[in-house]
Amino acid sequence: MKEKYYDHIYKDRTTHYNFTAAGNPISTVSITGKINAGEILVMVEALNNTSTLVREPPGGLVYRNVNI
Repeated sequence: MKEKYYDHIYKDRTTHYNFTAAGNPISTVSITGKINAGEILVMVEALNNTSTLVREPPGGLVYRNVNI
């Protein structure tokens, strides 16, 4: 399951991306800009298993694997 939104990132200001799709374990991603970056895409993806981008799973209890 993927969900994505575009919004502007500004220097020293926090931008909140709100995600609302059913089954998405991520509700908000907040980014504080170091520079004025313009319109930026943020995407969250709930995974069925550990991401293929990592060599080994994280330690400890894992609630859900996601890519942000």
